[in-house]
Amino acid sequence: MTRAGTGKTYASAFAMRELGFRRVLFLVHRGQLARQTRKSYEKVFANTVSMGLVGAGYHEYEADYVFATVQTLNRDEHLLQYAKDAFDCIVLDDERVIIRTKLEKPSKIKGLALI
Repeated sequence: MTRAGTGKTYASAFAMRELGFRRVLFLVHRGQLARQTRKSYEKVFANTVSMGLVGAGYHEYEADYVFATVQTLNRDEHLLQYAKDAFDCIVLDDERVIIRTKLEKPSKIKGLALI
């Protein structure tokens, strides 16, 4: 992990594209970060995958790339929208996400990456 503003989000987007992941969950600790991250990914992917938000009033569960707040996804009504193998990769935005989740529920879904 590195400090904010060093390009980790773009690096993760390029990695997801190069690795060919079709379904990705990106967990953040605030809705504003989910929206910012989605915008960055949209620049990298253009219209090649669908992107959605889960949290802060959004429930776009079916998107290829889901940007979710950990507070929302920690609630079973949202987490249980997904099968354990629903995602090729799960990206945790930073250590605050790990602290809040304690990796309890996200570990129920396979494929984990920390940026």
